[in-house]
Amino acid sequence: MMVGHALLAFALVAGTLSLAGRSRERALSVGLIAAGFAVVPDADMVYALAGLLDANYDSVFSVTEAFWETSTVVHRSVTHSLVVAVPAAVAFGLWTAESRVVRASAAALAVALVTAAHLITGPLAALVMVAFLVSGFVVSSLADSQGKAGPVTVFGAAVVGIWSHPWGDMFTGEPPHLFYPLTDSAVVERVALSPDPTLHLLGAFGLEIATLWLAALVYCHISNISISENVNRRAALGVVYGVAVLAIDPPTLSVSYQFVFSIVAVGILAAVPFSRARFRTRFPGDLSLPDRMTTPEGVLRALLTGLAGLTAALLAYTAAYVLFV
Repeated sequence: MMVGHALLAFALVAGTLSLAGRSRERALSVGLIAAGFAVVPDADMVYALAGLLDANYDSVFSVTEAFWETSTVVHRSVTHSLVVAVPAAVAFGLWTAESRVVRASAAALAVALVTAAHLITGPLAALVMVAFLVSGFVVSSLADSQGKAGPVTVFGAAVVGIWSHPWGDMFTGEPPHLFYPLTDSAVVERVALSPDPTLHLLGAFGLEIATLWLAALVYCHISNISISENVNRRAALGVVYGVAVLAIDPPTLSVSYQFVFSIVAVGILAAVPFSRARFRTRFPGDLSLPDRMTTPEGVLRALLTGLAGLTAALLAYTAAYVLFV
């Protein structure tokens, strides 16, 4: 989901700036800044690492289950608030100012947010607020040093990035606390795409893929690149994944690892170009990338082909599930 959060913010900001007539470089750079801020709310996952201390290490699945169970204690609360996002974005923007006094005011605002979280909710909320703010300041510093973005640009990118984050979370896990600390009752339960838990998962996965396509469309439009000319026909092999409906248990949000790992593997296989002649000449254990993936054009072609293969795999699996399960 973190990739989806980032690419949604990128598409919104870069696409809007492009439509407003800004240069390609400016649209892409500010879009990347917004993408960075879009993943900052998930800094609250740092607390979930505590779950690994008490995890049962009998299997990978038991470890991941302990991780996710611990994450629900504070995840999607103070850092996912549309209310908190505004003063936080102000602090992030002020942090890029040249004046030391202004930067000091950004730090003071951050301290105020941490203090408020502690007084309203408790020390754990203050801890994740610290992680959230530190992550935001890191993105701000990179935006200033690498993207030459000033306070106004950083503020705007931060607001869009953080505000765009919670909506994808409506379909997975606990709903975010959109208006913390004012109220937690805006959304009390997960938005269901289907009463069938498997179809709900497939729908949520489809929304994630649609977000990836949106970002790809925006990037290719801004860069004047044809998507159809950069998708290799091997992406069609993704339809073979439909047979997986007979091999794995129907996935749900609670148990989705086998489905997610296997379908992503299909996308990766579609993305990586290979030839039988080159394969025969490789030494065992040689994991270097093919020559065609060492250029920006080759990387883009691989990503688009992999995304197309992943899309074909999802459509094939969904059709097979509806027809045969």
